[in-house]
Order: sequence, then structure tokens, then C-alpha cells
Amino acid sequence: MKKEALVLDIGCGNDSARKIKSLRKDIFYVGVDIVDYNQSEESIKSIDIYKILDKFNFHNELDLILRDFPFDAVIWSHNIEHLNDFESVLECIVRRLKSNAKILISFPNIFSLSFPNRKGTLNFFDDPTHVNVIEPSWLINYLIRKNFKINLFRLRNRSIVPALIGLILEPFSILSGRVLPGTRDLYGIETILWAEKK
Repeated sequence: MKKEALVLDIGCGNDSARKIKSLRKDIFYVGVDIVDYNQSEESIKSIDIYKILDKFNFHNELDLILRDFPFDAVIWSHNIEHLNDFESVLECIVRRLKSNAKILISFPNIFSLSFPNRKGTLNFFDDPTHVNVIEPSWLINYLIRKNFKINLFRLRNRSIVPALIGLILEPFSILSGRVLPGTRDLYGIETILWAEKK
């Protein structure tokens, strides 16, 4: 991305701002979420604009934010599956992004419906706040129709080293009933889609 790019992070919990700003201090970072989830004080200080939005009016409140800023990129990581009306949120994003803006969407894949249950979420239904199973082909076709180019698609994202760690720890994960380091990579729980608006 260009210098001082404007980045919107939808579902910005888990210290996302701190991690992103440690790589690119020049980025203007706007984070939105439905709750203040797993944020360190350092991460909150890293956020240039931070908004908690109403889960039931998310797309309307998000639309107001997108109206005010010409975003260069959107990060939508493991949030789409939690929203009651993700189609309206998606429509709001694609309508407001400027040309050449990039969007990264990640979510639990359809295979996770049959993964074993583990504390820490391996099976889709381990997290009771998951409300949408996202069909990747629908999402890809939708973005293409909206004049996006698909740069990267991985149905089951797996990183080799973490997956090997997950394989070594899998017996302990089974015995403890918990997700351990590398478990998600071993199973390939995550679908990743990176697209760019033409």
C-alpha cells in the first residue's frame, strides 16, 4: 500500500492495531467492532479512530464511517461469520471503496462444520456467536460482479511450520480438548480471499 494509506479493520480485536502499526507506523488505522474484544492498552493507543458499532445496525453505522474516509484497504478478518446481515455490510464496503482499494476477508471455511469440537474454536459451532457459514463461490462471484479482481484465494489456508507444530501437538490437543498452537493450521480452518477494486 502507498505511504500513509487509510486502512479500515472490521472486527479489530485481538491486538490487530498494535500488530499492524508495528509493521507500518505510517498507516492511518480505523478500527471498528461490536465489542471491545481482547484489546491491550497499547493496541488501543495504536488506533487512530476506534468505534464500537451496534451489532443490529452495523451496516448503517459502518456506512457513515465509509462515507467520511476514502479507504485504501479493508481488513475483514474473522468477523463476517458473526454478523447478522453480512450481505449489507459487504454491499456497504464495495460501494464505498475507492478504485485500486484492496480488501482481505478471512473466515472459517465450510470444512470446519465437520471438524472436531475443541475449546478455543476448531469446529464452526464451537463459537456460539457464529451465525453465517460463508459460501466462498458466492463471495468470489459477488466481488467479481462488483468489479473486483481476485488476487489470492485459499479455501483452506495452511502454513507449513505451524501445521507441523499442530501435528506434533495434536495428541495433546485431542486429550485436552483444546486448540493448541498449530491446531488451526493443521486442519486448515481458515479461508482467505484478497481482492482489489478495479
